Amino acid sequence: MLTHPNPYQMIAQSDHNQILLVQAPGGCYIVKRLQTSANQQARLMLSQEVRALQALRHPAIPSFLGQPSPTELAISFIQGETLGAYLRRNGPLPWQQACSIALNLTRILVNIHWQKWLHRDIKPSNILLTGTGHSVALIDFGNAIQIGTLPFLSPLRYNGTRGYAAPEQYEGSGYRGAHKAQTDFFSLGVVLHQMLTGHNPRSLPVSLLFDFPPVEQLAPFSPPILVQLVEALLQRDLSQRPSGLVVQQYLERLLYGSTL
Repeated sequence: MLTHPNPYQMIAQSDHNQILLVQAPGGCYIVKRLQTSANQQARLMLSQEVRALQALRHPAIPSFLGQPSPTELAISFIQGETLGAYLRRNGPLPWQQACSIALNLTRILVNIHWQKWLHRDIKPSNILLTGTGHSVALIDFGNAIQIGTLPFLSPLRYNGTRGYAAPEQYEGSGYRGAHKAQTDFFSLGVVLHQMLTGHNPRSLPVSLLFDFPPVEQLAPFSPPILVQLVEALLQRDLSQRPSGLVVQQYLERLLYGSTL
C-alpha cells in the first residue's frame, strides 16, 4: 500500500498492476502497483523497471522517485497522450509528421543505448506525445535489459509485445540470440510503418507476424527513401538493420534536406 497520505486516482489497471496518479504538494507523480494476483513475470518486470530507471537519465523518460513498498514503483508524471490513442483517433499520419515523431523517438533510443540499455517494448501505447509539436516521451521499462546481458523469457515465450517485437525476441523464430540496439529499431520500424499506413501489426496471424504490407501500396505519397528506411528497419536478420545514428541521419535528411 502507499505509505503517504497524498490523494491518488487510479488511471489504468490490468490483471497484474494498477497505475495510480498521485496528487502531492510538489506536483503529481505516478505509482505503479502490483496487484495481489500478479504472477512471477509481472514481479520480475517491476524489478527490472526499477533497475532500468535507477540507471537511466533522460528528460523524455520517467525519473525514478523511489519504491513506497516492494510491490510499488514511484516515477515522475509525464503529461501526454499515447501515440496509440492518437492513431485510433486520427488514422494514418502525413509522412512528415510520422518522420518527426520517429526522429524524436530515435534520438531517445540512441541515448538510452549509449547508456547501455535496451527498451524492448517499443509500441504506440508506450510512446507519449507530449506537446503541440511532435515531441515524444518513452515509458514502461519493464522489458528493459542492459546491453550484453542474456534476455529473460516471458511465459508466452517472447519478450515485448506480439506484432511489435523483433524476430530475435521470439523463441523458435530461428533468429534468437543476443538482443542489440537494432532490436529496438525493428520495433521502431513497425511503429513507423503503422503511422504511415494505419496497419495494426497485432491483426496479423502468427504465421504472418513479420510480413508487412508494402508502404508504397498503403501510403503511396511516402518518399522512396522513407520506404527504403522502413524496409531496412523491418529486416528479419538483426545484422541487416541500420544503426540508430543511420536512422537518425535518414530521418533528418527527409525532414530537413540534410545530406547523409
